[in-house]
Amino acid sequence: MSNIPKSSVSDFFQFPIRKADGKPFADAEQLHQLLEKETSGFYLLSKSGFWHGGIHISNESAPHCVHNEPVRCIADGEVVAYRLNADYLDSQFEQDASCLQLKYSTSFCLVRHTYQSPPNPEEGPDHGKQNSLTFYSLYMHLLPFERYPNDDPTYANRVQVGFGDRAARNVPLGEPGSKKIGVILAGSVFDILEEREGAEGYRFAKGRLVWAPPEGPFNSGAELWFASHQHGQPISPDNCRLLLAKVLPPARARPVYWQGMVEARVRQFHGLDMHRAPENNDPGASYGVREQLPSGYTFRFDNAHTVLVNAPDGTRRPMARCTIAPTTIRGEPLIQAFWAYVDDIELEFPRTEPVGLDSVIVPEKPIPIKAGAPVGYLGMYETPAKTGKTSKHQVHVEVFTCDPNLDAFLSNEAGLKQGKQYLHVPKLQADIVAQDTESELRRFLFQDHVFDLNKLPVVNDKNGAPAYKINVQEKVATPKAPIRNFEALISKQGVQDGTTKAQIVSQYNLKALGFKVVEQGANTCSPLISGKVCNFYRHLHALADVNHDGDVSAEELRLTLRNPAFRNRWSKLITHHHTEWQTTADAANWQAFRDRLSHDPEWLRHESERINNLVFWDEVAEKVGLPKDGWVSYFHPVEFVGAIKPSEESKLAGKVTFDAEGSDTVDSYYFSRVIHWPGNDLSGVTLGRGYDMGSRSGIEIKDHMIAAGLDPIQASKICKANGLKGISARTFVENNKLDIGEITHAQQKNLFNITYPDYVNRAINNYNRWTAGEDARFEWDELLPAIKDILVDFVYQGFTQGANPMKAGMRNNIDELINYIENTPTLSQYEPGRQRANYLRKSR
Repeated sequence: MSNIPKSSVSDFFQFPIRKADGKPFADAEQLHQLLEKETSGFYLLSKSGFWHGGIHISNESAPHCVHNEPVRCIADGEVVAYRLNADYLDSQFEQDASCLQLKYSTSFCLVRHTYQSPPNPEEGPDHGKQNSLTFYSLYMHLLPFERYPNDDPTYANRVQVGFGDRAARNVPLGEPGSKKIGVILAGSVFDILEEREGAEGYRFAKGRLVWAPPEGPFNSGAELWFASHQHGQPISPDNCRLLLAKVLPPARARPVYWQGMVEARVRQFHGLDMHRAPENNDPGASYGVREQLPSGYTFRFDNAHTVLVNAPDGTRRPMARCTIAPTTIRGEPLIQAFWAYVDDIELEFPRTEPVGLDSVIVPEKPIPIKAGAPVGYLGMYETPAKTGKTSKHQVHVEVFTCDPNLDAFLSNEAGLKQGKQYLHVPKLQADIVAQDTESELRRFLFQDHVFDLNKLPVVNDKNGAPAYKINVQEKVATPKAPIRNFEALISKQGVQDGTTKAQIVSQYNLKALGFKVVEQGANTCSPLISGKVCNFYRHLHALADVNHDGDVSAEELRLTLRNPAFRNRWSKLITHHHTEWQTTADAANWQAFRDRLSHDPEWLRHESERINNLVFWDEVAEKVGLPKDGWVSYFHPVEFVGAIKPSEESKLAGKVTFDAEGSDTVDSYYFSRVIHWPGNDLSGVTLGRGYDMGSRSGIEIKDHMIAAGLDPIQASKICKANGLKGISARTFVENNKLDIGEITHAQQKNLFNITYPDYVNRAINNYNRWTAGEDARFEWDELLPAIKDILVDFVYQGFTQGANPMKAGMRNNIDELINYIENTPTLSQYEPGRQRANYLRKSR
């Protein structure tokens, strides 16, 4: 094992793809919904009815990952093995007296991750304990090296206008009815649809507007005619610039793990810092401003010697030893060998010279990789069809572990209670579901259910007592019974005092959330052949057999995938099974496969050849810590990442302020998800983490509440607190708290996000006011994020009338700011609740 930093609290887990606009998916449900478009490659069960330990992501669900968006690493880790094809492999398939040439990729990337949960903060025997797990992620069928030049067909006829005020016409000049309909501004981008000759020697192009400056007269999608050539030559105002310039597709991002020499170019305007060698996972000291590589400068590094370090901004970034040719810049010699950050934040990579193409590479030293870093793009995978072939771009993604501590990890051995919170409602419990306002009947659940507490509204039942409102969808065990859908109320008091079996559980208690290990007992099991159903497939049968005929069809499986109530169960099965990447097609564990295709010898030969070319396990297992026998435990990749990702609140802007401004413990004096009064004459009715209504108008309050997701009726009740302060605010809270009720976790966060930016702006103004003219001051944007958070928190709490709080942070020195907080009585008295000094220490 290497000494790679472990993924921990704040981290750095990402889903394997992003949206088409490059933004991450908010949660697992969003990505699950996208993957419903897939027609094959499901977790646990392939379309053909065989074991399948991963999921497929293809152009059916994510066409943007073919050319533009890469497949991404799911967590901080280290690449322990990979194979990069030079180009696609070809397999031949004899069909109806013809021979099909079918392309496919055996390129893969295998990453090892070591996860540690946050330490348990509670006093007691579990104080400081952490849950941990070593696991692997695999990305198979990635794009070959020779295919990296982007051939995105959407750019085939795309051009950009180089200079503006060109006439846009409805039809070419000289044609009946031709007229000028506006001007085209410089920078406008068009897809050329057709060209025609016009009058006065002009050739006209018809273009569909892809993008235009916002001040322009036309919207995207407009189809316009404009002159592109005159007398057979491209239009140019000065014989140097052309009216239309070809727009090339963006270069595909190159993965960091390809071994070989990488050519890198500095793209940041301010240049690239050169460092001494890293020590103890921290970057080495910078050589200083005078020893920077300027923007546009090119250097080389060997990515086989990349290390992951803890950057000052709290992220982990790769560094490598770099070299440049002997030269002088600005008249002074540069250091020829140095260390630098080598990710795409500051660099672009014109060329990589990978070694060992088409071979399995096990780096001598594992290569660090960050969560979200590209591992490749969807590769082509062509298969025989009844007539011709089926072509698809896809990646196969797996997450698996061989960690002997798996059960302790799932059981939350560290006893953590923080993180995302869920309401676990067990089945067949008497009096667990409260009476609602529409029915006197008490409902019983036939299955265990888990609900995201962050999304559960709290309402009053018919007796005025607060209750969680749940929406239940479940399949009853009786053969012909329909799927049940209903809403119900869960007594909040019953959850709190334990009189019901429903309970609040943390995201770290994966067993309580439904994750369950299922053992595969027989290698030769074919799950859709009667009498040979493996134990873990019985769970899938019971869930997917929606028409109650005893069989599971591919269509039923797709229906199961599209139904969150069902998917939530089988996607949490952790299957202990033999890898499909170890044995060739003649091995015993492929017997069911051979039996299934015995009627078609050519198809059997073709698929066997591919299986034999895809295996890699025995070449890497012993070197990277995998079991030689090939038995590991598999997670659904999307469900696993969704469960283990930290809550959004842990990544909230201003989290130190959010945490200090209230509590989510219901019986706490500081419980913040109800209206409350902080207790002084200057404070008004407050809701959430510091939303004070004492100086706000009713319209402003109502708008903010609705924007935060509150019901308009509830918002109308709350906005009546506008302008109230002191005793008037206290009286309003006493008279209206129960009627208004609670807001949800998500609404509280939304409300904070609405108001926090205003405090940031106040802090910037306050900082500039008190530090202006100070020689040692850093500009606000140059301050470390943690220091800015604390300075905003000072303003949030009202420390704005003197210079010292802002000056304590202006030198961008965390230790200086800690010292000021702990040795200033007016600040240190609040440390038990606000924890500013500890927040800074953790951000070093």
